[in-house]
Amino acid sequence: MAAAIRDLELLYRERFNGFVGALGAAVGDRHLAEECVQAAFVGAVANAASFRGGSLAAWVWRIAVNRAVDAGRRDGRFTRPDIPPWEALAGMAARDLPPAGDPAVRAALMALSPRRRLVVFLRYFADLGQGEIAELLGTSEGTVAATLSQTRRLLKEALQPTEVGGVR
Repeated sequence: MAAAIRDLELLYRERFNGFVGALGAAVGDRHLAEECVQAAFVGAVANAASFRGGSLAAWVWRIAVNRAVDAGRRDGRFTRPDIPPWEALAGMAARDLPPAGDPAVRAALMALSPRRRLVVFLRYFADLGQGEIAELLGTSEGTVAATLSQTRRLLKEALQPTEVGGVR
Protein backbone atom coordinates (compact mmCIF):
# COMPACT_ATOMS: atom_id res chain seq x y z
CA MET A 1 0.00 0.00 0.00
CA ALA A 2 2.86 2.40 0.75
CA ALA A 3 4.14 1.87 -2.80
CA ALA A 4 0.72 2.72 -4.24
CA ILE A 5 0.61 5.93 -2.21
CA ARG A 6 4.10 6.89 -3.40
CA ASP A 7 3.03 6.17 -6.98
CA LEU A 8 -0.11 8.28 -6.48
CA GLU A 9 2.01 11.14 -5.16
CA LEU A 10 4.27 10.91 -8.19
CA LEU A 11 1.26 10.75 -10.53
CA TYR A 12 -0.21 13.79 -8.79
CA ARG A 13 2.98 15.80 -9.21
CA GLU A 14 3.46 14.80 -12.84
CA ARG A 15 -0.09 14.81 -14.20
CA PHE A 16 -2.39 16.85 -11.96
CA ASN A 17 -2.41 19.89 -14.27
CA GLY A 18 -2.94 17.70 -17.32
CA PHE A 19 -5.84 15.92 -15.65
CA VAL A 20 -7.43 19.24 -14.70
CA GLY A 21 -6.94 20.68 -18.17
CA ALA A 22 -8.40 17.65 -19.90
CA LEU A 23 -11.34 17.25 -17.54
CA GLY A 24 -11.94 21.01 -17.65
CA ALA A 25 -12.15 20.83 -21.44
CA ALA A 26 -14.61 17.96 -21.16
CA VAL A 27 -16.96 19.57 -18.66
CA GLY A 28 -16.44 23.19 -19.68
CA ASP A 29 -15.57 24.29 -16.16
CA ARG A 30 -11.95 24.33 -15.00
CA HIS A 31 -12.90 25.00 -11.36
CA LEU A 32 -15.21 21.97 -11.27
CA ALA A 33 -12.49 19.90 -12.95
CA GLU A 34 -9.94 20.94 -10.36
CA GLU A 35 -12.31 19.98 -7.54
CA CYS A 36 -13.06 16.61 -9.15
CA VAL A 37 -9.39 15.77 -9.80
CA GLN A 38 -8.42 16.78 -6.26
CA ALA A 39 -11.24 14.65 -4.87
CA ALA A 40 -10.16 11.77 -7.10
CA PHE A 41 -6.62 11.83 -5.74
CA VAL A 42 -7.86 12.12 -2.16
CA GLY A 43 -10.20 9.20 -2.76
CA ALA A 44 -7.46 7.18 -4.43
CA VAL A 45 -5.12 7.68 -1.48
CA ALA A 46 -7.88 6.82 0.99
CA ASN A 47 -8.70 3.66 -0.97
CA ALA A 48 -5.20 2.73 -2.18
CA ALA A 49 -5.62 -0.75 -0.74
CA SER A 50 -8.48 -1.38 -3.19
CA PHE A 51 -6.32 -0.70 -6.27
CA ARG A 52 -6.21 -4.01 -8.14
CA GLY A 53 -3.37 -3.27 -10.53
CA GLY A 54 -3.33 -2.05 -14.08
CA SER A 55 -2.89 1.61 -14.87
CA LEU A 56 -2.88 3.86 -11.82
CA ALA A 57 -3.56 6.87 -14.09
CA ALA A 58 -6.60 5.14 -15.58
CA TRP A 59 -7.89 4.31 -12.10
CA VAL A 60 -7.58 7.93 -10.95
CA TRP A 61 -9.18 9.11 -14.20
CA ARG A 62 -12.12 6.81 -13.64
CA ILE A 63 -12.62 8.29 -10.17
CA ALA A 64 -12.31 11.88 -11.47
CA VAL A 65 -14.77 11.27 -14.30
CA ASN A 66 -17.28 9.68 -11.93
CA ARG A 67 -16.98 12.76 -9.68
CA ALA A 68 -17.48 15.10 -12.66
CA VAL A 69 -20.50 13.17 -13.93
CA ASP A 70 -22.02 13.12 -10.43
CA ALA A 71 -21.51 16.90 -10.21
CA GLY A 72 -23.01 17.33 -13.68
CA ARG A 73 -26.06 15.37 -12.61
CA ARG A 74 -26.42 17.43 -9.41
CA ASP A 75 -26.28 20.78 -11.19
CA GLY A 76 -28.46 19.69 -14.13
CA ARG A 77 -25.74 19.64 -16.81
CA PHE A 78 -26.31 15.96 -17.25
CA THR A 79 -29.60 14.29 -16.48
CA ARG A 80 -29.46 10.74 -17.92
CA PRO A 81 -28.50 8.33 -15.13
CA ASP A 82 -29.06 5.32 -17.44
CA ILE A 83 -25.82 5.63 -19.43
CA PRO A 84 -22.25 4.91 -18.32
CA PRO A 85 -20.10 7.76 -16.96
CA TRP A 86 -17.82 7.77 -20.01
CA GLU A 87 -20.74 8.35 -22.35
CA ALA A 88 -22.06 10.99 -19.95
CA LEU A 89 -18.70 12.75 -20.10
CA ALA A 90 -18.74 12.64 -23.91
CA GLY A 91 -22.23 14.17 -23.86
CA MET A 92 -21.18 16.87 -21.42
CA ALA A 93 -18.17 17.64 -23.60
CA ALA A 94 -20.36 17.98 -26.66
CA ARG A 95 -22.65 20.47 -25.01
CA ASP A 96 -20.44 22.42 -22.64
CA LEU A 97 -17.08 22.73 -24.37
CA PRO A 98 -16.51 26.45 -24.85
CA PRO A 99 -15.79 27.58 -28.40
CA ALA A 100 -12.04 27.73 -28.87
CA GLY A 101 -9.48 27.07 -31.53
CA ASP A 102 -10.24 26.43 -35.17
CA PRO A 103 -14.02 26.30 -35.77
CA ALA A 104 -13.54 23.71 -38.52
CA VAL A 105 -11.66 21.38 -36.16
CA ARG A 106 -14.30 21.87 -33.48
CA ALA A 107 -17.10 21.15 -35.99
CA ALA A 108 -15.30 18.02 -37.21
CA LEU A 109 -14.85 16.78 -33.62
CA MET A 110 -18.47 17.51 -32.76
CA ALA A 111 -19.62 15.57 -35.84
CA LEU A 112 -18.00 12.41 -34.49
CA SER A 113 -20.06 9.88 -32.57
CA PRO A 114 -19.81 10.33 -28.79
CA ARG A 115 -17.73 7.14 -28.52
CA ARG A 116 -15.21 8.30 -31.14
CA ARG A 117 -15.06 11.78 -29.61
CA LEU A 118 -14.44 10.21 -26.21
CA VAL A 119 -11.57 8.04 -27.47
CA VAL A 120 -9.99 11.09 -29.16
CA PHE A 121 -10.47 13.09 -25.97
CA LEU A 122 -8.89 10.45 -23.77
CA ARG A 123 -5.93 9.98 -26.12
CA TYR A 124 -5.11 13.53 -27.13
CA PHE A 125 -6.49 15.70 -24.34
CA ALA A 126 -6.18 13.40 -21.32
CA ASP A 127 -2.91 11.96 -22.70
CA LEU A 128 -3.83 8.37 -21.86
CA GLY A 129 -2.23 5.53 -23.77
CA GLN A 130 -4.22 3.04 -25.80
CA GLY A 131 -3.94 0.41 -23.08
CA GLU A 132 -5.22 2.83 -20.44
CA ILE A 133 -8.14 3.84 -22.67
CA ALA A 134 -8.98 0.19 -23.30
CA GLU A 135 -8.94 -0.48 -19.57
CA LEU A 136 -11.21 2.48 -18.87
CA LEU A 137 -13.71 1.62 -21.57
CA GLY A 138 -13.66 -2.12 -20.96
CA THR A 139 -12.55 -2.98 -24.48
CA SER A 140 -9.42 -4.28 -26.16
CA GLU A 141 -6.37 -2.23 -27.01
CA GLY A 142 -6.84 -3.29 -30.66
CA THR A 143 -10.34 -1.82 -30.67
CA VAL A 144 -8.98 1.46 -29.32
CA ALA A 145 -6.20 1.49 -31.93
CA ALA A 146 -8.69 0.79 -34.74
CA THR A 147 -11.07 3.46 -33.45
CA LEU A 148 -8.27 6.03 -33.33
CA SER A 149 -7.09 5.12 -36.82
CA GLN A 150 -10.58 5.30 -38.30
CA THR A 151 -11.31 8.54 -36.45
CA ARG A 152 -8.11 10.19 -37.68
CA ARG A 153 -9.14 9.25 -41.23
CA LEU A 154 -12.62 10.71 -40.70
CA LEU A 155 -11.17 13.93 -39.28
CA LYS A 156 -8.70 14.21 -42.15
CA GLU A 157 -11.54 13.82 -44.66
CA ALA A 158 -13.71 16.33 -42.81
CA LEU A 159 -10.91 18.89 -42.73
CA GLN A 160 -9.95 18.62 -46.40
CA PRO A 161 -10.53 21.86 -48.30
CA THR A 162 -13.86 21.88 -50.10
CA GLU A 163 -14.00 21.95 -53.85
CA VAL A 164 -13.80 25.42 -55.36
CA GLY A 165 -13.98 25.65 -59.11
CA GLY A 166 -13.36 21.92 -59.46
CA VAL A 167 -10.15 21.99 -57.40
CA ARG A 168 -9.91 20.23 -54.11
